[in-house]
Amino acid sequence: MQSDDGYSITIYLCRYIYIYIYIYIYI
Repeated sequence: MQSDDGYSITIYLCRYIYIYIYIYIYI
């Protein structure tokens, strides 16, 4: 369960960074 939770956080963080970069490029 902990491993799955950590994996979920990693995906969420990666997605958040991807969106942040997309916004930065858009602006």
